[in-house]
Amino acid sequence: MLILRKNMQNYARFERERKEKPEPDMSKAVPLSDLEIVACSKVEEQFAPMIVPPIFRYKGDTEGIVFPERIRGDKVLLDGMWEPAEDLELGYIPNHGYDIELKVFQSPIETKENHTLWTRNGAEYLYQPSEIVREELVKISSDSVELAVRSLAEGVYDKADKLAQKAINADAQNLVAWAAMFHARIHTGEKGVTDGSVLRKLLLNEKSQEEIRFFDEIVEGVGKEFLRIRNEELGM
Repeated sequence: MLILRKNMQNYARFERERKEKPEPDMSKAVPLSDLEIVACSKVEEQFAPMIVPPIFRYKGDTEGIVFPERIRGDKVLLDGMWEPAEDLELGYIPNHGYDIELKVFQSPIETKENHTLWTRNGAEYLYQPSEIVREELVKISSDSVELAVRSLAEGVYDKADKLAQKAINADAQNLVAWAAMFHARIHTGEKGVTDGSVLRKLLLNEKSQEEIRFFDEIVEGVGKEFLRIRNEELGM
């Protein structure tokens, strides 16, 4: 689809206009090589695929586990949180009234520079070079949003919503996916989910008028595309 091919240019433009968060002070970071990956938060299938922050422990330390705030190359800035190693045996971390369920790895994973932990489906967790993970997630996102737009054309709005969500899980900056979800939510009005108008407001909060016009152009383009498919390919 033409709109999907154009979206790669949209990424760069939208990124330039985002307000960048200040970089954390990495002076207190520890060497990545001092740590090993023992677990991560368990991801439910409906939230996959996605990148998952690893849970570390210091090599040779069996007493506790630590959590990253930021990973930069061969350095890790820890967030100061420490939990006893018994949490790994329990399979969850108690956290202010609700438990964070863990995916505990049978054997520790050796840390590597420029690698990313991610899951495709919530069942299998992979630790791969970051560039490969990024390419894979972008492809999953593009494929999913193309199917979402086709589902919009077919009038199967709940399926379109799920496919758009999958695309966003894989790549939250895929604006075509957000636009497809907007259209799906406008048509379904399903209770218990954020409707299209509220979704748009949340997404564009604190954005400039230029950014808002830019997103609305994508929404309009998705609408034209699924109507084209409906009229020309499906004959509906």
